Amino acid sequence: MKKLKLLIIMVMVLILPFQTVFAATTKTEKVLEKINEILENVNGKATYEDDEIKISYKASSSNVSVFSYQYNENLIEYNPGEINDYDEAANALSNVLFINNLLQASLELHGYSKDEISAYFTSDNTPTLDINGFEIETIGEKQTFESESSSMEMTPMRVKIDITKANLNSATDPVFEPQNTTIQDIADYLNNDEKYTKYFDEEDNLIFEKRVSFDDENIEIEYTDYSYTAYDYSFECIDDVLYYETPELDDYDVVEYESSKMFLVSLMLQYSLQVNGYTNDEIKEFFDKDINLSFEENGIEYKELGDEKSFSDGEGGTITLSPFSIRLDFNRANMGEDKTYTIESALKDDNSISFNAKAGKTYQFDMRDRLSITDDQLQQLANDLNDPEYTFEKLKTMLNNLIEYGRVAAGDGKLLKLYELYLHENGTEIHEVDNGFKIKIKITDDMKGYDSYKLVFIDEDGKTEEPIQLTINGEYLEGTLPHLSMYALIGNTNSSQNNTSNPQTGDNIIFYISMLGLSIVGFVGCFVFVKKNN
Repeated sequence: MKKLKLLIIMVMVLILPFQTVFAATTKTEKVLEKINEILENVNGKATYEDDEIKISYKASSSNVSVFSYQYNENLIEYNPGEINDYDEAANALSNVLFINNLLQASLELHGYSKDEISAYFTSDNTPTLDINGFEIETIGEKQTFESESSSMEMTPMRVKIDITKANLNSATDPVFEPQNTTIQDIADYLNNDEKYTKYFDEEDNLIFEKRVSFDDENIEIEYTDYSYTAYDYSFECIDDVLYYETPELDDYDVVEYESSKMFLVSLMLQYSLQVNGYTNDEIKEFFDKDINLSFEENGIEYKELGDEKSFSDGEGGTITLSPFSIRLDFNRANMGEDKTYTIESALKDDNSISFNAKAGKTYQFDMRDRLSITDDQLQQLANDLNDPEYTFEKLKTMLNNLIEYGRVAAGDGKLLKLYELYLHENGTEIHEVDNGFKIKIKITDDMKGYDSYKLVFIDEDGKTEEPIQLTINGEYLEGTLPHLSMYALIGNTNSSQNNTSNPQTGDNIIFYISMLGLSIVGFVGCFVFVKKNN
């Protein structure tokens, strides 16, 4: 399969980084939110309703631009010089486009047809000034330039044309003798070609026009854009999964329309990856590789449905497109590579965990101190559960038992917190990842004054595992947890830190098993004292 790069080659729009975690807003809405930032510039809007994404926009402008080139005895040379920002890059690309118009005009005046010229420049020929009368040379590495809402990739190019000598000089085609061509001939030739000077849409609205003039050793091309075009596109999107397939490509207008839809699909693909935590540099690097995307693994399925087809508009323009289908799961779109996530606790208390996992996931992390829960919060939990098995009194008994386990685990140390840690990946609770979880705990005032700190995992039957010693790093405690569950945070002084003992197994197995049923409530923010299985 060809690189999926063809989907995004038309655009790589740079936007501000997304946060990793989103709560209420769906991924589709997040993707369209970023597309709407771009569409604001063209009176556009993207909406998602009734399982359909609809994108409408209307491009309008009446901009006048003037491009000027020096010439000396019919020798024209353009050098962009140093390019430092997006506007300079856009200007350089426009200059190369228009100076190539001058080159094409000189070749046509020397007897070459448009088809011969097009075929020559899409082959592997390398023009040289001595043989062909023109030179197109790259003078730097490809660069990326950013504006507020988009980016542009371009390679600086120097163009040099001797219009009296310009020819294709192919080994298999006849060589036309150059005419006594002048700058005035070029200007007259282009200005008399209405296909060059004016462009109309299907409703005979003037979209843009160009005019060539020269004076005092300068060529000027004035370009006026009057475009005013409306577009509507729709895509099936059910439960954050977009599906798009090109229809039968049978004429130029269909291919032109579907190419525009491809552009929008590429935007949505890029934004879904950015929503899921990837940077623009990572995305560009990814699409420069030879990749095979499968829906099961990456949340992206791309299929070629036929051979590449080219269509002409009858006026020298052509569009080439390969029919394809794409299925894009906004929630799971990823590059199949590990990514380091750092997720803050839902309580926004400066506590967090970091871990490596497959990119393209949405995570919610909860870290609650059950030691500090109040009776009012406990009563609210009982009200939310509305279950005779979990009345306020029964929950209070469960809490007291948990606290007692924590105090026994502390030994001669001090039980400071009783943390319940749980993580949801795309709505599913997980307890383990490769290489464990790096935890970062903010040292609050009630935790200060101890020489060392450790976390002790409390098993459902009251046993503990080997304590995890924490490192004091400024205002934080840091360490690595093998899994997420119930942990007692213990503070020790130098005289007490070696005296922690493992509590004996109690007869509370039924008690802990019953507590497992409360984990779902914890996901929606309630207070639950749950011991998750390792």
